[in-house]
Amino acid sequence: MKKILFIACLHGNDLAGHKLFQDYPYGQTDKAEWDVLIGNPYAVMLNTPYVESDISRAFNVKNPKTHEEKYAQLLKKKFNLYDEVFDIRSTPHIGSSAWDDTIYIGSTSRDVLDLCQFIETPHILSEIAQPSYKETLLANHPRAVSITYQKTYDVYSDYERILADFERIVHREPVRAQEKKVYERISTVTQEQKRASHLEFENFHELSSDDKSILGFSNEKQLFAAEVDKNMEAGDSYCSVCRKI
Repeated sequence: MKKILFIACLHGNDLAGHKLFQDYPYGQTDKAEWDVLIGNPYAVMLNTPYVESDISRAFNVKNPKTHEEKYAQLLKKKFNLYDEVFDIRSTPHIGSSAWDDTIYIGSTSRDVLDLCQFIETPHILSEIAQPSYKETLLANHPRAVSITYQKTYDVYSDYERILADFERIVHREPVRAQEKKVYERISTVTQEQKRASHLEFENFHELSSDDKSILGFSNEKQLFAAEVDKNMEAGDSYCSVCRKI
C-alpha cells in the first residue's frame, strides 16, 4: 500500500488546494493511504506567496534563517516519510479556463513519470536544468511531482479539477488513452520582448517560423510556449520557450 502526501498552499496564495486539506485531510483506500498538509500556513493567512522568502526554493538551505527556510526543513523531514509526494499549486494570476494545467517533474525516471499517469493534463515540464533545481521539493524526494492548476474565475471548478486528480491518485486509476508530452525550458520571453515584438502566445502552442526568428531560434525544429502570463503588470516573464524531450 502506497503512503502518499499531498502538500497544498506551498505558496500562500495557491489557495485552490486549501479545500482539499479541509475535505480530505487524511484517509485510506484499498491501494493507498494519504495525508494532506498546508505547506505555508502563515502565508495562507495573509494570502501572500511567502512571509520572508520563497519556500519553494528553500529545501536544501544549509543554514536556514528565514521563516520559510526553517519551515522547509520541517516539511522535508515530514515528506521523506512518504512513498510519493504531490505538490498542489495554482497559477498566480487568473486566466482562461481553456489554458492547460502543468505537471512539473525533477526526474524523467520511470518511477516519476508513472506518477503523472493519474493526472489529467498531458503537459509535463522538466525542472532538472533550472539553476535553483537543487533547492526545490522535487530535487529532495525521489518520487515527487508538482501540479500547477490554472487559476480561473470559478474557484469551485478549479477545485473540481484538483479533486478529480486526487481521486485517481489515491485509487491508482490512470487517465485512459492519453499521451503525455514532456518539455524542457530553453529560454524565457520577457514582458518587454512581448510588447516590443507584438508577440501573442497560448500555453503549449507551437511557435511559428516568424516567432522563432524573432526570438533567435530559427534553427530549432519545434518550439512551444509554456507558462504564458498575459498579466502585463506581472513581473518580468511573459512565457517560457520549450522543446519536447
